[in-house]
Amino acid sequence: MKGYKLLIYLSVLVAVLAYIYFVEIKHKQAESERKELESRIVQLDKDQIDRIRISSPDGRAINIKKSDHDNWNVISPINSAADLRAVRNLLTAATLAQPEKVILEKDVKWKDYGLEKPNLEISLTSPNKTVTIAFGASNPSRSSYYLKVDGDSRLLLVPDTLKISLDKKVFDLRDKSVSKLTPDNIQKVKIIHDGRKVELERIERKWRITSPVNAPAKRAKIGALLRGISDLHAKEIVDSPSAENDPYKFKNSKNQIILETKDGETTFTFGATKDKKAVNGPSGNLRYLSVSGQKPLYVVDDNFFTGAKLDPASLTDRSVVLIEPLIVEKILIDFLGKEWEFAKTSDNKWKMEQPEHRDKLDDWRISEIIWSLKDLTYKSMITPVPDDLEPYRLNMPQLVISVYQKAAAKPVKITMGWPPPQRPSQTGGNNNSKPHEVVGAKKSEQQPDSVDLAATPENVYATVEPKIDNQSAVYVLDGGFVGKLRADLDQLEKKE
Repeated sequence: MKGYKLLIYLSVLVAVLAYIYFVEIKHKQAESERKELESRIVQLDKDQIDRIRISSPDGRAINIKKSDHDNWNVISPINSAADLRAVRNLLTAATLAQPEKVILEKDVKWKDYGLEKPNLEISLTSPNKTVTIAFGASNPSRSSYYLKVDGDSRLLLVPDTLKISLDKKVFDLRDKSVSKLTPDNIQKVKIIHDGRKVELERIERKWRITSPVNAPAKRAKIGALLRGISDLHAKEIVDSPSAENDPYKFKNSKNQIILETKDGETTFTFGATKDKKAVNGPSGNLRYLSVSGQKPLYVVDDNFFTGAKLDPASLTDRSVVLIEPLIVEKILIDFLGKEWEFAKTSDNKWKMEQPEHRDKLDDWRISEIIWSLKDLTYKSMITPVPDDLEPYRLNMPQLVISVYQKAAAKPVKITMGWPPPQRPSQTGGNNNSKPHEVVGAKKSEQQPDSVDLAATPENVYATVEPKIDNQSAVYVLDGGFVGKLRADLDQLEKKE
């Protein structure tokens, strides 16, 4: 019986709570939303608006029309795609706006408030209705404007921020993007930078320099260049450029980017510089730009291009190893005869197996070692690999690092030696062997004379397996890596 009464009480409680929620709370919420909607100046659904007209006192007007797929186009005074973000911001500001105050309910002398000839009118049109709002004079404190809505007898006062949000020029509302190309679709790049030409091609998802040298290219640098051109927006647009006397200095330009996709080539030509004072807003190095197949000229900030180092030497990827730090599972280090082994645990932490077992390590220190390996770049390289590796101490290396990565068949193995005890010409090696090319090396990088195993070497010689791009070489590296590794290992060995 008690259980039956408890069930009744619970049923009554649920009914009361349901009443409170659906009748009281939901009703009050719906009533609040209704009043908020009724208080808005523009009684239109933002998503239903398909035309916008912005009129000024001199009779000039900007007309914008929605096209398919929610795109917008400026249809007068020019014909251009619209800046979708700018249009959406304008619609949001207009449809959410509420008056600060109702000054008069009726019998308004519009002339007294600057509304007989408004200084700005905005017309918003949906399929069934058009709403026009007009801005008149500012109030005495100049913080607000008088406003009327077509068909409404009231005089409203609105904040100046609303007028600022709606008072737009053609340039504000037109699409200012220079190109619709996306980096992923670009297959070839030709760069003419200060008159020097470099050609690149995407081969199996990797970028290579194909001219004037054949070498791997820095992915990050090429990516930044392509993003720079795809994200380029005009500071100013010249719709009817002069065709006489080459005023924009395109004819003999020494700066071009030519991008090739499966659909053809697009050429970007940088011309004369532009006076910064002539363009509103903060700006960097402004320059005229022409794009093949497009009539307008653009004024753009070209620092991403003309301020960049785009010569073959700067674009060449000098990476020594290819590893992905996040998938490294084990590292073996043989450093001057002492062996180290680090392995990742099931909870993604690092432990040490050699020279002693330690479960608690400084994970950041291990990460530093891995990222330092990933960031290794060569100063120069000796190719082909010499028959005699003793002068470079690679026959009995001082440092061998093996990096094991998840799902990789073999580890990445870096073998290092430094410096040889004597010049290569004094080692008694094969004097009949062909001379080896030392690419970009100074004499001090090729033939150091002394050995101090306790000191940080100036240069380190290294071979890597597997080879990058099948390049067989002895790499000359900055010896600072060895000093940093020694310090990291010393810290890892210390017990906390």
